[in-house]
Amino acid sequence: ISSDSTSKVYLIRNENAGSIDCNQSWSTFDEYKRHSIAFQKTTLPDSDWEKGSCDCPQFFTKYMCKHILGLAIRLKLTTPPLDAKAVAIERKRKRGRPTKSKPALILQ
Repeated sequence: ISSDSTSKVYLIRNENAGSIDCNQSWSTFDEYKRHSIAFQKTTLPDSDWEKGSCDCPQFFTKYMCKHILGLAIRLKLTTPPLDAKAVAIERKRKRGRPTKSKPALILQ
């Protein structure tokens, strides 16, 4: 969105975000709230990406978030460790109600 000589500002869109216009007006506060949390404003300094900032709740507690790390990887400022690439992604759960568990002392 904007930048100066030492840092750049990026808007990262969430998955459920719709399109937004700079001159958009909202009729209700709930509509504004839904659109305001649909984007994360992330600032990355040119010299050290680890000193970046974001306006997501995780950044305010841990001073690092997935938006900063993902943007640094995408801009090739850092590379993810091989251990992170080797982690298996869990399978999605099946549809419907889960089966009732058997009593502990009965063989299944």
